[in-house]
Amino acid sequence: MKRTTLAVLTAVTLSTAGVLSSCADRSPTGSNNPPPQTWIDPVAPSEPPPPEPASWIVTFNDQTQDPVDEATRIISETGGSLIATYRHAISGFVAEIPDAAIADLRSRPNVASVEPDGVVSAIAFDMVTES
Repeated sequence: MKRTTLAVLTAVTLSTAGVLSSCADRSPTGSNNPPPQTWIDPVAPSEPPPPEPASWIVTFNDQTQDPVDEATRIISETGGSLIATYRHAISGFVAEIPDAAIADLRSRPNVASVEPDGVVSAIAFDMVTES
């Protein structure tokens, strides 16, 4: 089954390459312009998203009794803007926090981590191998 899949993929790839090369614009003989190259980019790089205000994910250690109250207190002290709070799977919050307050936030004894918030994506590939 796997060899059949590999053979089909190889045949499709070769036939696609043949079609594309026959569609290329050819320069007349004797022209100083070389023929253009035909490229197929299977995974075109995406443009990075526009910069957003600096938001941070802050997690508390196990000794923090009420993460919502603690997050509200920290935001009022730092002048940030609270986005979300978490109290079940993790204990912490997400907020827009001024850069000047990050070092102080990381040094607090009840804070386990302070990480920049951002977009994460994954790409999966199927590989055909012989058994």
